[in-house]
Amino acid sequence: MQMVCITNAEMSQRKLAISNLTQMLAERGLKPTPKRVEILLFLQGSRKPLSVDEIHQGVSKILTHRTTGDTLDLVTVYRNLKQLTEAGCVQKSFFEEGRIQYAISENREHHHSHHIQCTKCERIEPVPICLSDKHKKQFAELGYKSVSHRLEFYGVCPACSEPG
Repeated sequence: MQMVCITNAEMSQRKLAISNLTQMLAERGLKPTPKRVEILLFLQGSRKPLSVDEIHQGVSKILTHRTTGDTLDLVTVYRNLKQLTEAGCVQKSFFEEGRIQYAISENREHHHSHHIQCTKCERIEPVPICLSDKHKKQFAELGYKSVSHRLEFYGVCPACSEPG
């Protein structure tokens, strides 16, 4: 078995992250189960949206390094991601055709955010752009209810744009 050393500073950061995530879950009416919190911690540590398989493999690997003997099956990951998405803690993205990916929600007020992906390095970052209330009103005037949307932005990031 491989030993993993964690510094006191890393442990303090982890405890703070767990506390913040636990509070977010409570605010949204979800119980902070150990596996749910671990899924959120894993997403929070990622720089890009992840597939269900990536989340399952990553969190499973973390759980096996602990002595609790806890395991994580794929059904549990799907169920938790569904609940976390419905609660606004996690949001879906569709950057890869035919493959849903998940990212921790940047916005604590139950709103989703959108992202831009660099077409060269594939870096993904959030952008503060969404439909305005004017657009939402127009859909309502057309008779639509419970309107949702997804916007995907692509471009070349500043680092990849630099000549060199």
